[in-house]
Amino acid sequence: MNYPEINKLPDAIFWDWDGTIVDSYQLLNDTHNYTLHKLGMPDLKEGEFRNHFGKERLQIFSSIYKDKKKEAIEIFQNSIMENNHMIKPIDGIIEVMTFLHENNVTLGVVTNKRRCYVEKELAHTGLDKFLPIVVCSTEAPQDKPYADPLIMAIEKAGLYIQKHEIWYAGDTETDLACAKNAGCKSVFLKGHKDTQKLLMEYSPYISFDNYSSFKDFLVAI
Repeated sequence: MNYPEINKLPDAIFWDWDGTIVDSYQLLNDTHNYTLHKLGMPDLKEGEFRNHFGKERLQIFSSIYKDKKKEAIEIFQNSIMENNHMIKPIDGIIEVMTFLHENNVTLGVVTNKRRCYVEKELAHTGLDKFLPIVVCSTEAPQDKPYADPLIMAIEKAGLYIQKHEIWYAGDTETDLACAKNAGCKSVFLKGHKDTQKLLMEYSPYISFDNYSSFKDFLVAI
């Protein structure tokens, strides 16, 4: 864990969605295998999807399905819309969101996932009441790791990077790079297979193992 010595909560924290707020890895992995099966293609190898998790959406489909990308997107989308009620919030995140909301910290989501999924999942998990600002895939000129969607979210909140203390929280290199490209402080939920490499390369402002310890840090500020 790495926690700086600070005496004031940030003005805003924007969050990645999959793997940061909700535990969706297994559902996404299973849905890709279902899609591959429907297309007559071999399943992903054990752990293989971790190489794709969190990356830009079309990049994932191009890498996994090659010339069958268009068919795959349709099959995948239909299956996810039927099953994304299975997604659950990561342990401790609701308590963190509640504390930040009560302390008037602006909160929002910046994700490479499509809005039709995210809005349904926000409502299902009950997290929509904490996260009024949402920027999804293709809504900014470029998706993460480019800065565009995070900057769009900041502007939607009426904030300014040069004037306000803004953090971006995520669990993958895509998130760390997005924060860096936007000029925001990065908050890194550890657990990625390349955690140590990413800590050395990006030196996130805050890194933590679980939301219980992160909440304790926030409460102590």
